[in-house]
Amino acid sequence: MAGNLDRDTANKLYFAADKYGLITLRRICSEVLYQNLSVKDVREVLTLANMHADEYLRKITVKFICDNETEVMRSTEWKTFMTEDVNMAAETMHHIILEKAENRQ
Repeated sequence: MAGNLDRDTANKLYFAADKYGLITLRRICSEVLYQNLSVKDVREVLTLANMHADEYLRKITVKFICDNETEVMRSTEWKTFMTEDVNMAAETMHHIILEKAENRQ
């Protein structure tokens, strides 16, 4: 099923899956969002994860940021994110630092 979903459809289905407690569908949508994640989408996906208290989606988005750190941190999208949503940007940076510390061990 995930192979047939595009990013926009996954985004819309994610809301419905969360609303109706369809955990497997929500996870599939999270995976599609992750597979199609770009520097421009990081803030949107982090916001989605935060709105729905989705630790899994937050964690895989933080992984994307770690894997693409230079590109993400230099982007105008990230700079805008840091000024417009300071708390979520700071929380994300905290998770990134913890992720890096765990990877060093």
